[in-house]
Amino acid sequence: MTSRTRTPQEGEIVILKNRFGNYAALKIIDIKDRTRSDDRDELTFEYVINPNGYTDFSQQKAIVAKWWRRIWPWVKGIPRWIYVLVLFLAALLTCIYLSLWLWTKFSP
Repeated sequence: MTSRTRTPQEGEIVILKNRFGNYAALKIIDIKDRTRSDDRDELTFEYVINPNGYTDFSQQKAIVAKWWRRIWPWVKGIPRWIYVLVLFLAALLTCIYLSLWLWTKFSP
């Protein structure tokens, strides 16, 4: 192809290369266009970036999987009560923040 302009369709994958030689693969999930009876212009996509200049994206998945295998035993070993405590504290702090905001916004 000689043109620098492409028009990908939903479900297609686009490969991009930046000036440093790094590649990214974008999968087009959804396209919305106001000129074609949609309420907004929007592009939804998934992407994978290969920062080392590799063109084989299957290696990228292997790198992610290898990283996750190192982290998973640590995550799996966290007791359940810690997860519950963190969620409770997050909810509590959110309620406190919201109540303070409402107090400052609506207090006389």
